[in-house]
Amino acid sequence: MTTIAPIIDNIWAVVPAAGIGQRMQLSQPKQYLNIAGKAVLQHSLDALLSVPKVERAVVALAANDAHWPQLPASRDTRISTVVGGSERADSVMAGLKAVIDQAGDTTWVVVHDAARPLVATNDIVRLVDQVAEGQWAGGILATPLQDTLKLASDDQTLEIRETVDRRRLWLAQTPQLFRAGELLAAYQAQINNPDAQITDEASVMELAGHTPVLVEALQANFKITRDSDIKLAEVLLLDRSSST
Repeated sequence: MTTIAPIIDNIWAVVPAAGIGQRMQLSQPKQYLNIAGKAVLQHSLDALLSVPKVERAVVALAANDAHWPQLPASRDTRISTVVGGSERADSVMAGLKAVIDQAGDTTWVVVHDAARPLVATNDIVRLVDQVAEGQWAGGILATPLQDTLKLASDDQTLEIRETVDRRRLWLAQTPQLFRAGELLAAYQAQINNPDAQITDEASVMELAGHTPVLVEALQANFKITRDSDIKLAEVLLLDRSSST
C-alpha cells in the first residue's frame, strides 16, 4: 500500500512577541529594536510572509503594546494579533487558538521566534518540503553543533566533568512546523506538568509521542539575546540586502 505524502499548503505563521526585553535590560522589547532599517519583528514577519505557502500570520503581543502600531506590519491585512502571556508557551497557545478558530485544527503552522530576524526564506521552504516529502508529523530548522561540548561538574565550580560526543547534537532554531490542532493538544497536555521540559514546540510534541525531523538551516538564524548579536545581525542583514 502506497502512503501519500501530506500536502502542506495554506500555512499560517504564529509569532510569540509578548516579551518585554527584561534579560537584555533594554528600554524597549528586543523585537522592536531597529536593525538595518527595520524593527527585528518586522524582519521576521517579512521573511515568513515571503514564503509562497505562508498565507497569514498571528502575532501574540503584550497587553497594551504601544510599539506594534508603529510597524508597517500592523497595517498588513495578512497579519492579525492576539494578547500573549507571561510565558512563551502561553503566547504560542493563544496564537494557535486563533489559527484554529479561523482556519481549522488541521492547518499547518510555522511557529517562529520574533527575535530571529535572520531566518532565510529558502530555509523555510526547505523545512516545509522536507517535512512533506518524509511524511513527518513536523520538523524544525536546526544546525549541527560545531564546537567541542563540555559537561560541567556543577553550576558553581564549572569544573569539566567530561567531553560530550557532539556527533548527534543539534542546536534547535525556529521556525518549527506542525499541525495547529496537534501542537495545541500537546501543549495543553503538558502545561500543568511541572516535570515537563518544554523549551520549544518540538519538545512538547516529543512528549506527546511525535517524532519531528531536523532540517539544517543553511544560513545564519541566531536569536537576538546579547548586544553583540545586534551588531552581527545588522552586518548580515545589510550584506544580504546589498547582494539581492
